[in-house]
Amino acid sequence: MACLLAATVSAAVLPALGQSAIPPASLGLADALGAALSRNVGALLQRQEVVSSESRVLLNQGVFDPALTGSAGRNADRRSLRQDQTDGYAGIGLFGIDRQVLTTSSYQLGFDRILMSGVGIATSAGVTGTDDSLARLAGTPNQTVGQIALSVRVPLLRNAGRETVGAALDAANAELLAARLDLQQVTAQGLFETTAAYWEYVARTRRLDVARTSEQRALDLVGELRRLIAADQIPAAEIELALATVAERRVLRISAEQSLSESRRALARTIGLSPAESLSLPPPRDDFPGYDGRPVDYTTEIDRLLQQALEARTDLQAIVRREEAARFRVGAARNNLRPQLDLNFRLASSGLTEGRPISDLNGAFLDRRSGPSAGAAVSLRWPYNNATARGNLLGQSALLDAQSIRFRDLQASIASGLSLQVDALRRSALQLQEVDEAVRRFAITLRNEETKRQLGTSTLIDVINVQDRLINAALLQVQQRQSYATAIAALRFEIGQIVRATDDAFEVRLGDLLNNDFALRKD
Repeated sequence: MACLLAATVSAAVLPALGQSAIPPASLGLADALGAALSRNVGALLQRQEVVSSESRVLLNQGVFDPALTGSAGRNADRRSLRQDQTDGYAGIGLFGIDRQVLTTSSYQLGFDRILMSGVGIATSAGVTGTDDSLARLAGTPNQTVGQIALSVRVPLLRNAGRETVGAALDAANAELLAARLDLQQVTAQGLFETTAAYWEYVARTRRLDVARTSEQRALDLVGELRRLIAADQIPAAEIELALATVAERRVLRISAEQSLSESRRALARTIGLSPAESLSLPPPRDDFPGYDGRPVDYTTEIDRLLQQALEARTDLQAIVRREEAARFRVGAARNNLRPQLDLNFRLASSGLTEGRPISDLNGAFLDRRSGPSAGAAVSLRWPYNNATARGNLLGQSALLDAQSIRFRDLQASIASGLSLQVDALRRSALQLQEVDEAVRRFAITLRNEETKRQLGTSTLIDVINVQDRLINAALLQVQQRQSYATAIAALRFEIGQIVRATDDAFEVRLGDLLNNDFALRKD
């Protein structure tokens, strides 16, 4: 399955991220997701796993491929005669005959195939020409024999039946489906990580904005104090606290710049950009998802969401396919405990012509025809201890049990993760609502303190203290908005709504990552 971009995620900016000489002015979430769909390392590696699984299907299909066979050869066998044979020929006037030359020429074409039932079929048509130097002396011309044969091998115990003979191919097909499901899951994981990294990038950008604003406020305060000191309205000592505040705010800004640089590189790495490309990654364009203040609580709908997750999660479906593949292999391994008992049939028809070249097919097959010849045989091979088959069955059964354990463990993990993410989304919404209120009230308080200081009823330290609390609240607000946005994406991931497979493409609905509506729907 190709990882193509759906209409809901624009691909227009994707080439520009890594190939354009002029990078875009800003980077949207859709752009980051588009790059991740095409360039995420985990998804690229999993695509190769899909190709590898396709190759194993072809390898197992090859067992049932019909095959054409052919051979041609010529052999000259020279044998010395015994003395009595030489003397016998001399007695009838043939002197100097001391050896026999037997020349055999042959060619054959055939067709063989193993059916899904385990039955093997082989047909052949061949011509053999024999030229005997001694027979020629006796007046017997060269002999050319043509033969058409059909052989059928019917397994009665081991390797009998579609469920046994086709087990390896069925298992390979199940593994291929699992690999494709893994590709969708790895893609979903990469998109979630990209979303989280993008919101981190946005958060670090907003924190830097807060730090720069707070530094500028401190500088403005220093400028105001300098003017007041110059006018002898306040003592010069008043400026020391303001200068210390500037230094403190400058440290905050420098730290925020470093954090932003780190988040930029982390996002670039997540979406598959090279280190050089990460340096030109543009600033984020999208802001955090909005929150309207209404309660976000899905704790009463856990069962519905869990059912949706169990149906939609492709990592769970992949384990089901691998369990199916393991079950095919166990069946085949159990069959190998049985003896090899085969029934073989052969039918043949031949012709004979004399004195003609081996290329005369009409004579070889049609002259002096005989047949049909028929034969039947039973063959048995019974390694009665059969340690190899017992060991293989033991190993395959363990793999089947392991897949069952993984399935149950992943189910429990999904249920636990879903409950955790539902609670995380609810709490992040509550915290965001409270911190928004805190920022609003601290902003009002700061304006009041500044007014009171101008009226002489408040001190400089009072203003700076309120500024510090406003800064901390603003930084906390950024953190909570990031947590809320990431919680939406995390819950989407838990219930399998990050990415959807559509024909030969993957689709990402950007709106799913920007709203907290988890209403039940059929994808």
